[in-house]
Amino acid sequence: MSLKKPLIPLSYLGAAFVAAIAFIVYLPALGNGFVNWDDPVYVTENLMIRSFDFTLVKAAFTTVLSSNWHPLTIISHALDYALFGPNPAGHHLTSIIIHSLNAALVFILAMLLSSTLRPNEEDKRRAVAAAVVTALFFAIHPLRVESVAWVSERKDLLYSFFYLTSVITYIRYATSRKAYFYALSLTLFALSLLSKPMAVTLPVVLLILDYYPLKKRVFSIKTLAEKTPYFILSFGASLGALLSQSSGGAISSFEVFSTSKRLVLHLFNALYGYAFYIVKTLWPVRLAPLYPYTANPEILSFKYIGAAVLVIAITIVTIYYRKRTRLYIALWAYFIISLLPVIGIVQIGAQAAADRYTYLPSLALALPLGLIAGWAFASKRGKGGRVAAATVTAVILVILALLSINQTAVWKDSLTLWNHELALYPNTVAGPYNNRGYAYRTLGKYDESIKDFTRALEIDPYYRGAYNNRAYSLQMLGDYDHAVSDFSRAIRLMPTDVWALNNRGAALGALGRFNEAVSDFDAVIKINPRDAGAYINRATANAELGNYLGAIADFKEAARLAPGDPRPKEGLKWVNEGRR
Repeated sequence: MSLKKPLIPLSYLGAAFVAAIAFIVYLPALGNGFVNWDDPVYVTENLMIRSFDFTLVKAAFTTVLSSNWHPLTIISHALDYALFGPNPAGHHLTSIIIHSLNAALVFILAMLLSSTLRPNEEDKRRAVAAAVVTALFFAIHPLRVESVAWVSERKDLLYSFFYLTSVITYIRYATSRKAYFYALSLTLFALSLLSKPMAVTLPVVLLILDYYPLKKRVFSIKTLAEKTPYFILSFGASLGALLSQSSGGAISSFEVFSTSKRLVLHLFNALYGYAFYIVKTLWPVRLAPLYPYTANPEILSFKYIGAAVLVIAITIVTIYYRKRTRLYIALWAYFIISLLPVIGIVQIGAQAAADRYTYLPSLALALPLGLIAGWAFASKRGKGGRVAAATVTAVILVILALLSINQTAVWKDSLTLWNHELALYPNTVAGPYNNRGYAYRTLGKYDESIKDFTRALEIDPYYRGAYNNRAYSLQMLGDYDHAVSDFSRAIRLMPTDVWALNNRGAALGALGRFNEAVSDFDAVIKINPRDAGAYINRATANAELGNYLGAIADFKEAARLAPGDPRPKEGLKWVNEGRR
C-alpha cells in the first residue's frame, strides 16, 4: 500500500459528512449539566477562568491544576466561560464541535492511509468507504462518550485535534519533502502537548508511520534526526507530567521496578489493560466512569492469563504476517505505544482503566474495520454484495450510535453518574460513594449524603475527603458535636487541611467554644496568611469573646484581602454596634 494525495472534493464531502453525524449523535449532551468529578476544579469553582486576558494566560502556563499541567485546556475553558458563563450547554457545545472536527480529521487521515497510486474508480470507492467507516466507528463509538460528554475531558479532545493535524502534516511532509509541513507538524505537536501530556507518544508513532506505510528506513540517521526535535519535546513533557502527578499525590505507586513481584504485577495489569480495551471496543457494554484498580490481583486467574494469551497471540500473528503486509504490525504497534502512558506501568489514580484513554488508540481498531468495509464496497461481486456490506455496516454503526446516546445520558448530572457507577461496582471503592454523597448534599438531602459518606469511610477509613464531607452535612443538620469529631479526624490525617480547620472552627463557635475556634483560625492564617475567610471567622469569634480590637483588626485585614466581599464591612458595623 502506497500513499497518494487525497482526492480533495471527496475529502471535503466525506469529512463534512462524518463531522455532521458525530455532531448529531452527541447533541443530547447539550441537555447535560456539570458533574462533581473534576468539573468544579476545572470550571465551576475555578476562579482562574473567570477572566480572559493576559493574567489568565500567565496563570494557565504557571499553574498545576488537579495534578496536571495543560495550559491550552485551561485557556479553552476560560474562552468558554467568557462566551457562555456558567451555562453548561455552551461548554458541552464546544466539546461536541471539537469532537466533530476530530472525526473529520480521522476521515482525512484514513483517506491518506487507504489511498493508492492507481486512482481508478474501484480504488476511489474503496478509499472513501474505508475512510467513512473508520471515521464513524471512531466518532460514534460509546467509548468516546466519556471524552465528549464530560466537560473536564476537554483535554482529550484538544490534544487529539492537534495530534491528528500533526500526523497529517507530517505525512504531507514525508510525501512532498516541503519544509513548512515539517515545521507545522512540529508546532502542532507542541500544542498537543500543551493540551494533554498523553501526546508524548507521537514521535514513536511517526517512526511507525515511517515503517509503514511510508516505507522509509526507520533507523537511518536522516530519519532519526527528523524525529529528534519531537523526542526533545516529548521528553520535556513526560518529565513535567511525572513531576505534576507526583507532586499532587496522583501517582499511587512509583516503585515500579523495586521488586520482581511488583514488576510482574504491573506487567500483568498492563496486559490485562490492553485486552480490556480490545474487548470493550468490540463489545461496549457495562461502560463505567471508574473501573476500580486492583492493587494485588490474582495474576493466575483466568482473566489475567486470558488477557496475556490474547495480547501475546496478536503480537505473534502480526509479526508472522509482516512479510505479507506491514499494515497489521504497524497498527498493533500503534495501539501498544499510544496506550503506554496510561496502561498502568506507573499507576496513576484509583482507576484500572478508563474509556477516555481509548480516544486516539481506538484508531488502531477502527482502521482495519474501515478497510474491510472499503474492500467489501469495492468488491467485484456485484451490486448485491455491496448492498449487503453497506447494510451490515450501517446496522453496526446505528447500534453504536444508539449505545452512545444512551451512555451520554449517564453523564446528565452527578447523581445519575454515580448511581450508574454504583450499580455496576457496589461496595468496591470509596470515591463513588463520596461523590454521590456530595451530590445528595448539593440537593439538600443531608441524611442521604451522610449514609453515602459513612459507606465510603467503611470502605476506606483513611478517606479524608469523606470525613470533611460528612462533617459538613452534620453541621448543616445542626449536629455540631459529631461534625467537630469528623473534622478532627480529617485534620489528624492532614494537619494542614485549612478547609477542615476553618470548618471545625465554625462548628466550635456554634457550640460556644470560641477559644478553641480562635485556635483553629490562627492555624489557618499561619498556613495561609491570605485567607480572607479565616480572618472573618476569627474576627467573629474574637467579638464573641469580647476582644473587639482583635475583631476590628481582623475585619480590616479581610477587607484588604477581599475588597469585593461585603462581610468585613458588615462585620465592622456589627462589632461597633456590639461595643456600644
